[in-house]
Amino acid sequence: MTRPASRLPTYVSAVTLMTIDLAAVLRPEQATSQLDHLQLAGAAVVAHRVRPDGSLSFSLEAFAAPAGAGEANVADWLEDELAIGGLITGYGLYSTVLPLIRSVTVPDRHLDLAALAVADTRRFHDLTERLSSGAPVAFARACARAGIPVIATDAACEQSWWATGNMSAMVAVLGSRASAMWRLWLDHHVSASGDVALGRRSLAEFEQWLARQPLPTTGALGRPLPVVAG
Repeated sequence: MTRPASRLPTYVSAVTLMTIDLAAVLRPEQATSQLDHLQLAGAAVVAHRVRPDGSLSFSLEAFAAPAGAGEANVADWLEDELAIGGLITGYGLYSTVLPLIRSVTVPDRHLDLAALAVADTRRFHDLTERLSSGAPVAFARACARAGIPVIATDAACEQSWWATGNMSAMVAVLGSRASAMWRLWLDHHVSASGDVALGRRSLAEFEQWLARQPLPTTGALGRPLPVVAG
């Protein structure tokens, strides 16, 4: 029997980036904005598509570029991954994710990325949570509040992996973050719609799908890293 059509948006891409802080090697006069010292080192996207019967199909892709490889490789990868259209969601979407993507976009080479600069704002959903002071809540903390597991790491680890070319570690962490991002988006969507049954069904489909994927494990990181959960 065909199930009732899902009320999730037809296409959703949850995007996360990995950046390396190069502030220590830049002179103050070299930076013209707060993002100038960030090197785009990798990205991951979890996407879903709603099938005609209301069930969901998923994809999870991640890409990392070590030191010396250049940000253009990440931009080329994002051009392919975000070409599907639909809703784009992320944490720090307006403050960090979209500005960084724009900074590495070559208009005549990255047509889909360039189109994001003029896309309707309804195409974006920024998941950033804020304290009463207006300061953003850290992504790991937002996940913990929602009971969503995500690999915990720190800037020093990520810079070391980037410098030594440990792309397996970078990809594993990026995949974990993108999965958590999609779960966080679903949590926000269910809270807004009030459709708890839809949320449970969608999460079950995602977790069943994810369990079958040959994803990188924390063993690639050289040492176990903690998983943050609520």
